Amino acid sequence: MAHEHEHDHGHEEVHFLFTDVTDGALAQIRDTNAPLAELLDITRRWGQATDDEKKAAAEKQQAVERAEGWLPGYHSEGDRCASCGMPTLALFADKFQEGELPYAAFLRGLPVHATRDCLDRFATVRKDASPRGLDKARRETMRDLERPTPRMSQFFRHDVLAQPPFELEHWANSVAEANPDGLDKHSFRDVEKCARWVHQRLFHH
Repeated sequence: MAHEHEHDHGHEEVHFLFTDVTDGALAQIRDTNAPLAELLDITRRWGQATDDEKKAAAEKQQAVERAEGWLPGYHSEGDRCASCGMPTLALFADKFQEGELPYAAFLRGLPVHATRDCLDRFATVRKDASPRGLDKARRETMRDLERPTPRMSQFFRHDVLAQPPFELEHWANSVAEANPDGLDKHSFRDVEKCARWVHQRLFHH
């Protein structure tokens, strides 16, 4: 699955180093997303983690993807909480040799504060869960609409933890190869967005 860039250059490898997360942010995450907190306990000290811990990290990442509740997704300045309307901030950031990828909390693909209050209010404030309603909400709460979905960001993060390092081009192609029956149009575009957005953040930010 090739992807295009405006810049004519090779596709560099991404090299994960560790996760930057404060004790305060980790405590907040632990209160509302325990599987993610368990994973961050490992990835924040990735350089010192044992081989067994690193193997467990990829499994814990899959648990994060399956868990009910909010999902981490790529954060951009200008995002506003879909529950209270106030700006959201990154909760943690994955550090790479090439740069960093910041994450915040999302529900139904919309930015939200990872607090009990905002998470509990979400269903009341955002009653319209139709595709049109969610698209309207995204435009109201997110400035950067070219990001991959939070679910795709976590799919990518799993591979970062499970098989480092790798080239983004090869990663996109491997997704296609892992789905021999083909990807639906939405998933295909999401993979493309992920490779493009990560490349821009790590190599041209």
